[in-house]
Amino acid sequence: MRQEIEQLAKTGLSRREAIKVLGLSPVLAAAVGNGTTVAQAKSSVNAKVVILGGGAGGIDVAARLMRAVDNPDVTIIEPANLHYYQPGFTLISGGIYNPKDVIKQEADLIPAGAKWIRKKAAEIDAVGKKVMLEDGTTLAFDFLVVSTGFEMDWEGMEGLSEAINRPNVSTLYTHEHAQKTWKIISSFEKGEALVIRPNTTIKCGGAPM
Repeated sequence: MRQEIEQLAKTGLSRREAIKVLGLSPVLAAAVGNGTTVAQAKSSVNAKVVILGGGAGGIDVAARLMRAVDNPDVTIIEPANLHYYQPGFTLISGGIYNPKDVIKQEADLIPAGAKWIRKKAAEIDAVGKKVMLEDGTTLAFDFLVVSTGFEMDWEGMEGLSEAINRPNVSTLYTHEHAQKTWKIISSFEKGEALVIRPNTTIKCGGAPM
């Protein structure tokens, strides 16, 4: 992140303005900017920002940029009409959230003033600063934020693709399986429960705990 700040600063922005363009919170800005916090005045930088992905990450970045920049030019590329708040999947798994509590209309979450393109991105031209969409059209950008999330790869672990469909095996990381996990937990009376927490970088370290 510090490298991105320095690159933005080379375009004529101050470090404060660069931090604001990246949409950092005051706490994170202090961490990467050696104590520099976000200035209160808006930046007048004129740049086109394209964000791939309308999940929690993409929406958060877009909202911060809309607040931090005068006359912002922010475009979100997200094909889905429904937004699933994935941090809530853990709470569904624990019986705290109703499954519908994490589902919102994407249109209700797009920050005011940001543009929303309801198509899939197919290709990124980093050198030419363009994104090609699934229909072949291209969109130019000055800055690109990639926040496309992940895909479940059941084949990535031997035996998982078969096991995941069994009634006593589940995960927290999809909306469907979060509901299945709560069903397993709520009906568990005796026996042995095995919770896997890999010793690697994972989406949510607190979920298995």
